[in-house]
Amino acid sequence: MAFISKNNNKLITVCRASLFLLPVIHAGSVLAVDPQPIEAGAFNLIPTVTVDVKDTDNMFLSSANEVDSRIYIVSPRLEAVAEGNGNSLRLVGQIDEANFSATDEDDYTDWRVSGDAHLQMDLRNAFDFNAGFFRTREMRGTGFSQGGFLPTTPDRYEETTFGGSYQFGTNESLGRLVLSADSYDKSYRNNRFTTQFRDREDMDYSGALYFNISPRTDIFVEYIQRTVDYGTDPLAIAGVPDSLDSDEDYLYVGVSWEVTGSTTGSLKLGQGEKKFDDADRVDADDSVWEANILWEPLSYSAVSFTAKQGFGEAVGQGSFQDTTNYNINWQHSWSESLRSTVNWYTSDDTYVGSSRQDDMDLLSIRLDYSVQRWFDVYVSYQQDERSSSFSSFNYEQNLMAIGFAASL
Repeated sequence: MAFISKNNNKLITVCRASLFLLPVIHAGSVLAVDPQPIEAGAFNLIPTVTVDVKDTDNMFLSSANEVDSRIYIVSPRLEAVAEGNGNSLRLVGQIDEANFSATDEDDYTDWRVSGDAHLQMDLRNAFDFNAGFFRTREMRGTGFSQGGFLPTTPDRYEETTFGGSYQFGTNESLGRLVLSADSYDKSYRNNRFTTQFRDREDMDYSGALYFNISPRTDIFVEYIQRTVDYGTDPLAIAGVPDSLDSDEDYLYVGVSWEVTGSTTGSLKLGQGEKKFDDADRVDADDSVWEANILWEPLSYSAVSFTAKQGFGEAVGQGSFQDTTNYNINWQHSWSESLRSTVNWYTSDDTYVGSSRQDDMDLLSIRLDYSVQRWFDVYVSYQQDERSSSFSSFNYEQNLMAIGFAASL
């Protein structure tokens, strides 16, 4: 059984975007349901469903006038997988239906579809492709409605991603080259008087050259170039045009390793630069780094550690964010049926171009019990808080949850 993904970047991204949404979106992600696939031609179909009931004491993440709510969430999911001759294709579709006891305006139906493919052309040449579409919303109190500035209805948006990479060489080669390109499009669908300024398109290009210095250790050099293009410029100030469009460049050196039965990880250090098209905005040139480590001291226990120092896009104040975050996750199986998960996340966010600075902390504890091969139940508790130099952005939240996951 795999306890923890070797790449926790998604967790960090979700936490930074919305601490409240993390338990909602990923409520069933650590369940150990063992589905029985349905054969359909070349594909194996894997249907699952999760049901969650949550209680929050601060639905809008407010510093005052906190609102309690119970949240009911149903998430059916269908995965289709085809594999053969070193190639694979995976398609996923999911719907998230949520209802809030405190309001009707915050009820939602989100849906997402995604796919990824691996093509092994020969021993030394391989391609990977991915695409996704996600229709969702910013929960009121998160994103651009932090600090009590709540819209009448949540800001709804769509995300579209496309990406691909090419690898020349193998993990056992003396050297290998990986080239990648990824696009990201975010388009808001309502409240356009304010949300029109948040639509954006990102384009990433990267190249990494790996050198094998031992059977299980590589050193590498990586370059990343990113273009951030906003669909609508901010309103002109005193008649002077403004823009948040920028170009980013990163150069890293790093090491990746795998010690059988113990530790897997990577560490990279480098320099990052963010340059704005608008000469009135302050550019950035600073050190950046990332760490991803998985430690499995026992076959039934695993600890993952992820950390990152880098740049992020502006959310209401400043030109951009300079952020440092850390995440530690420990999963332990006490028996074949019972597993616990403890997660701690913290971040320090500076809004460059503004006097705002936030410290964010999240601690969660969860117990999963496998009733049958096809049926799991869980209970969890989460506490998160933000301490900001702008007092209206301070909040504390406690979240209790119970739920189950089922498959065929």
